[in-house]
Amino acid sequence: MKNAFITILIFFLFQGFVLGQKEGLATIKKEDLKANMEFLASDFLMGRETGTEANDVAGLYIKSIIKRFGLKPGGDDYYQHMLLASYRNKMEESYLKISDYNGKELFSTDSLMLLMTGHRTMDAAGKIVFAGYGYEDEKSGYNDFDGIDVKDKIVLFMTRTPEMVRKGEGESSLNFQSEEGKIGSLFERGAKALLMVFDPSYSEQDPFMSMLYEVTRSGQVYPEEDTLRSIPFILAFIKPGAANQLLSSSGKTLQQYQHEIYASGKPVSVEIPGINVSLKAAVEKRKFDSKNVIGIVEGSDPVLKNECIVYTAHFDHAGTDSNGEVYNGADDDASGSVGLIELAEAFMKLEKKPLRSVVFAWVNGEEKGLLGSEYYVNNPAITLDRTLLDINLDMIGRTRTPADTGRFFGIELDVIGPDEVILYTKHESSDVTRMISSAAAKNGLKIIDKGEDIEAGGSDHESFWNKGVPAVMFHTGVNADTHRITDEESRIDYDKMEQITKLVFQLGYDVANKRERIRIDNSINK
Repeated sequence: MKNAFITILIFFLFQGFVLGQKEGLATIKKEDLKANMEFLASDFLMGRETGTEANDVAGLYIKSIIKRFGLKPGGDDYYQHMLLASYRNKMEESYLKISDYNGKELFSTDSLMLLMTGHRTMDAAGKIVFAGYGYEDEKSGYNDFDGIDVKDKIVLFMTRTPEMVRKGEGESSLNFQSEEGKIGSLFERGAKALLMVFDPSYSEQDPFMSMLYEVTRSGQVYPEEDTLRSIPFILAFIKPGAANQLLSSSGKTLQQYQHEIYASGKPVSVEIPGINVSLKAAVEKRKFDSKNVIGIVEGSDPVLKNECIVYTAHFDHAGTDSNGEVYNGADDDASGSVGLIELAEAFMKLEKKPLRSVVFAWVNGEEKGLLGSEYYVNNPAITLDRTLLDINLDMIGRTRTPADTGRFFGIELDVIGPDEVILYTKHESSDVTRMISSAAAKNGLKIIDKGEDIEAGGSDHESFWNKGVPAVMFHTGVNADTHRITDEESRIDYDKMEQITKLVFQLGYDVANKRERIRIDNSINK
């Protein structure tokens, strides 16, 4: 009799669990996703760039919705306040000047495009070295630094590598990973300033007409007084005309040097005779308050409600371009943000809430370097030792089209087909892996597991990894509209968005309602 009673009890508990899921899933609708998307990705919000009034309006919109749903505030009236500072290049005060050894000025330009800004205006002066591509390769033995000393020198170098040029790779899309490696190597060798120029066979020649300018134009944003993020030297792009002026006393042009390397396979690096160079990178600083939006669905168990899962998505984007055109950021990441709004409503409409609490964090400043998620993990709504899992949604709104070919800053576009979703994970928990597989099958989705390495930049789940908290990210891939003014609401696949939002609802519900903590099988910080 006792066994029969236990069997009946388990049956009804399971039925309640399943009915609870269905109750929440029924509230997730593509029509609601579209309604919120039409506002967050509208021209009215001017690209939601961190530090702008439009970004504040986006945060206020999200706050007003979750307040109406009845979520508990996870900060000061649902806000976490971050004191940030932006550092922007003041081009009108920046310059590159060339003088002879007698101090006579030979050339001057204010066309310096700073790739990164420091926390202050910086100057540099001295001799200049042309270091070819600024590249070395142990395998082939090619080394642009053979026979030259770049320590305490200003170094000019071209984009790409000899091998890339020979193979015709990267002719129209800059490979950031390759360039970052070269910059790091030059810094380690003691260069006092770095000047980059597009190599002559690159499809674009004017950096101010390239997508690179749109990425760097607004400068950098850091937590106020955080000087560790600042670079201690000048790093700037210049035009080919300025590069040829720097090389003129050597008797050769940039194109001639590139042809020599191509023909011989050997470096042509040289210290440029007869000239000194002076640089100034003027920086303008602005301090401002930026906000994460945090809401909490409190758990139903009197003890387990003190533990939580966290859903994250970033609501900021890239603002406007130099012509005033709006980077609407529909996929990146209005899609994840409106997905979280639907999830918050789904959890609030459950008659019986999960055992554990569910924290929703619409984080800011992701495009500036994961600033909002980093702030959250240092100031969590529920302590990180009681945070079981972060579920991050970043770009969940696209399906591959014929236009999705090519590269994004050197990375192959990887947007996926219908009924597919990309998963980024460290596979910390077999429980979570099993739950994801189950939820995906129920929602007709195929999981494309890409492990933990994201080629095209990072996302907010990494802030949790850095603190030892398990995290997963759902994503539909980098598409041809990523970080372009064409990332608009009209290109969103709402059927797929609904599928993914339901998948992550079931995943979060399962983790939050599991009486035992999820099993951790692998070291998170491996």
